[in-house]
Amino acid sequence: MKKIYFSVLLFAIQWLHAQEPNHQLSSIPDALRTNANAIIVLDDNQIILENPYKMTVTKHKIITVLNKNGNNYAHINVGYDNHSSVKSIKATIYNAFGFEIKKIKSSEINDYSATSGNSLYTDDRIKNYEYLPLNYPYTIDYTSVEESENTAFYPRWYPIQGYYVSTIDSHFTVKYPADQFKINVSEKYFSGYSFSNTSAKGYIEYRANKLNAIVREPYSPDFTNFAPQVLLAPSKFNLSGVHGEANNWQEFGTWMYNNLLLGRDQLSIQTKAEIKKLVSGIDDPIERARKVYAYMQNKTHYISVQIGVGGWKPIAADEVDRMKYGDCKALVNYTQALLKEADVNTYYTVVHADDKKDIDKDFIAMQGNHAILFLPTKKDTVWLECTTQAKPFGYMGTFTNDRDVLVVKPEGGEIVHTKVYAFLENYQNSVGNYRIDENGNLKGVLNMESSGIQFENHFQISNEPHDEIVKFYKSYFEKINNLTIVNFDNQTNTLNNKFNESVTIEASNYAQKSGDRMLLTLNAFSQNTSVPKRIINRQLPVEIQNGYIDRDSITINLPKNYKIESLTNSEKISSEFGTYSIEVIKLNDNTLIYKRNLRVYQGNYPKEAYEAFRKFKKDILSKDQTKTILIKL
Repeated sequence: MKKIYFSVLLFAIQWLHAQEPNHQLSSIPDALRTNANAIIVLDDNQIILENPYKMTVTKHKIITVLNKNGNNYAHINVGYDNHSSVKSIKATIYNAFGFEIKKIKSSEINDYSATSGNSLYTDDRIKNYEYLPLNYPYTIDYTSVEESENTAFYPRWYPIQGYYVSTIDSHFTVKYPADQFKINVSEKYFSGYSFSNTSAKGYIEYRANKLNAIVREPYSPDFTNFAPQVLLAPSKFNLSGVHGEANNWQEFGTWMYNNLLLGRDQLSIQTKAEIKKLVSGIDDPIERARKVYAYMQNKTHYISVQIGVGGWKPIAADEVDRMKYGDCKALVNYTQALLKEADVNTYYTVVHADDKKDIDKDFIAMQGNHAILFLPTKKDTVWLECTTQAKPFGYMGTFTNDRDVLVVKPEGGEIVHTKVYAFLENYQNSVGNYRIDENGNLKGVLNMESSGIQFENHFQISNEPHDEIVKFYKSYFEKINNLTIVNFDNQTNTLNNKFNESVTIEASNYAQKSGDRMLLTLNAFSQNTSVPKRIINRQLPVEIQNGYIDRDSITINLPKNYKIESLTNSEKISSEFGTYSIEVIKLNDNTLIYKRNLRVYQGNYPKEAYEAFRKFKKDILSKDQTKTILIKL
């Protein structure tokens, strides 16, 4: 009895000590747990600027992690470099009842270089801690204090920090001397939310409460293109010791050119001579650029190098020439220097790469995560991706296409839109044939030509080993059971950015036999394999980022001891999302031509359109499985 009494008393004491707010799972409303892997109980960010060139950032975060998929939200990552420091990090872990599990010791916080697997060197470092839980849920409560002389990048406010994470309380404040400089504030995607804004002169304050988790939905825009956020841009700033001031993109571009690019384009006498010889006798500037681009690709390779003015100043061209490597900034600057020797005028360009995101033209600040090269001509505009040794001259793909970028010129910056691949360019033409024998076995050859966005879907295999290419084609022809890839070949047309493939396949029992009949799915090569899942009460709009066209013409040779019993001649589908048609032409008793044409349009649609789009995809899948019945003679 004494033992039981002591246990109850001990639990009661622990419970009393655990009654600190925000550490108990029971204090979190059920609505905020729904669809959440983690819950941001508190996200308090305080930014204090003594002047335009010194910033202190204090963060206090309390995160409850419900399952393993939410662990990344509890990771502590505080970056610093030669111009910033981490003054303190304190963290405590609690269990579901709010009982303290452990206090994190300073010796448990890792401190390592931010060098990644493809980086050579960087002066960036990270203080990191990742708790390894034995049980869920758990809560981490931590504070960090940073001081930085880099004020070109202010922290942004994201009250919702990702998919499957809810927020109870998010608070964001900035204090600054308004008599020394101004801070431009940009509120994005606030519609549908109720946030408090109690900002005043020299003071910015936002708060958000009780935000439910957002579920990831198919064909929705990139998260940063709809999630609420506040961006800050100072009129005066410091980037690793280099002061700047800009009130428009022209001024900002001039600052970038004079402080980051000017004088970085020097080349050795030998390299200059090589370039002059390489382009000698070529009048067309595009052809000269093509030659120089190939020269750069053959001579260099990409590796991340994050040093010099906050990682934004490129390595000098002559050093890249000597070392034969560089990051995106260095390789763009190097290629620009080479092209200058070839009398081709180009411009260094800053872009948000990968996720489709514009440089915000109404928000003058350091933006972007990648550099490319802009080559304007009288006839057309060429964009050069300088970090690849494989992609053809002038090919962008989805990595940097169709978005606003910052072109940096000596006379200032300019916002320009990159190439848009119209759906007529994004085609895949397939011409082939297959033969069905009397046992239902298939032997066939398919020749494909891909262009535009569809080019990169297939070009990726061009330098892969044999086994990886076989794996790619088995995935591509996933609707064919018992598949064998007999042979394949591919070739890149670098002049027109086309990718050509030829694949020979075999499959046993492709056509299904039942007594004297054989059931044959005519579309053996390009069946639509995916239909987006059904979503009840969808919340996000629908986005088709790139339109495309698929055209197929397939000759089908049927077994001679069978005749056609049932045959579909044609099918058509038309909707706001695109069109689809198939046509089956009977040449003779044993030969058919199967023609298929699919067009999908690029576009943005309201969330209510999702079910219609899903039906469009579902109807295509159904038509792609159209069968013909053969009967034995």
